Amino acid sequence: MGLNGEANHVAYCASKGAVVQITRCMALDHARDRIRVNSVCPGEIHTRMVDEILAKKAVIPSRICASWPPAPDAAPGFTGRGRDCVQFLASEHASYVTGANLTVDGGNDATAGPYP
Repeated sequence: MGLNGEANHVAYCASKGAVVQITRCMALDHARDRIRVNSVCPGEIHTRMVDEILAKKAVIPSRICASWPPAPDAAPGFTGRGRDCVQFLASEHASYVTGANLTVDGGNDATAGPYP
């Protein structure tokens, strides 16, 4: 929600948007020190928070997992693994990556979102 807005979530979206800008600014501040600063913007990863959101909407998470493909080539449901992205960013393969806010959401950002 730092890259997109959502109704009735002003404070949450603003705090996530701040992380996006902090990442960019800190990358510039520390570039001369050869310190890379990046952030990961995860999508709908199956967490307790997601379960609580779905419960408020009377949605059973397993039904969402079985029926929601975010993009044609993406894995269905809440299968995101943010740690894969973090491992990449921490590796020497990402030595030229700094100031990036990497969206890891199975293509959801290209859709209207998973929540019914």
